[in-house]
Amino acid sequence: IRSNPTVLTKYALGAGLLELRKKIASRYNKLGCQLKAEDILITNGATHAITLALQASTTSGDWVLVESPTYFGFLQILESLKLNVVSIAIDPNYGLEHEHLVSVIEQSASENITIKACMLQANFQNPTGCSIKSSMRSKILDTFYQNKIIVIEDDTFGELPHDSIETRPPPLKTKDKYNNVILCGSLSKLISPGLRIGFINGAVMHEQIKTLHHATSIGCAELPQHIMSHIYPRRFNTMLGKLLSDYKDNANMIRALILKYFPIGTSATIFEGGYLLWVTLPNNIDTNRLFDKALEQYGISFAPGSIFSLTLEHQNALRINCSSF
Repeated sequence: IRSNPTVLTKYALGAGLLELRKKIASRYNKLGCQLKAEDILITNGATHAITLALQASTTSGDWVLVESPTYFGFLQILESLKLNVVSIAIDPNYGLEHEHLVSVIEQSASENITIKACMLQANFQNPTGCSIKSSMRSKILDTFYQNKIIVIEDDTFGELPHDSIETRPPPLKTKDKYNNVILCGSLSKLISPGLRIGFINGAVMHEQIKTLHHATSIGCAELPQHIMSHIYPRRFNTMLGKLLSDYKDNANMIRALILKYFPIGTSATIFEGGYLLWVTLPNNIDTNRLFDKALEQYGISFAPGSIFSLTLEHQNALRINCSSF
């Protein structure tokens, strides 16, 4: 602030701090993407990025494909934009499968439902922690393109592989030969949620997203961008390396305790990244009722499975945050 006080005395217009956008582009290019700094917009967190992507690719009343279970924040965004949802069930251990995707798209078409966009987390999905198999990714993207469905990818959790930063899986975007995948992400969620630093590459919708970005936010706060650019990527990687080790240890310990003490028939996903654990309990247990009792009597909080879907199919499941223990 002392060296550049104008960061507080003027609007931060435009796409965002060029230095930071160059660093984000470089990081993703090393993973196999082909991005330039001008292909990236800084946003107020990943939620802002995803909302812009939906606003650009859909209009009120359109249909959007989402995984089930999926991050409840996605469902809230879709509801706020008055968009309809087609759910596609995923295996909590193996993620979205190509054959099932084709089946759901064909079934929707037979019901005169035209799907305009799909929201995905290809790496360490929230809430299950699963990832789309590498062998299926090109087929899946081919199918989306052939059916004129825009893919909106949230890659935030892709930065959190348990083994090391070097094993970080590439985003779905690296397989995007059609420029049909809108890439969204967040840096602040990995280091400091209060900084609210997200980003978006708009792919084929980039010009529309730029217009919406300016119209809805004018620009994003410049000071947090300078802070993030100062620590990113070198200090960012150092801190992230420690977090990954903690997340892995916590997840393994919590999973072992769950399998030891929870009722017979309980399963907990085995995942290779992130800090979320998806637990499925016997069918006779309603995790909404369990949540009320756990919070009221013991001060224990978790996310009931029902909030991750528009149906009742996950009422016996729950998500546990393993970021601290």
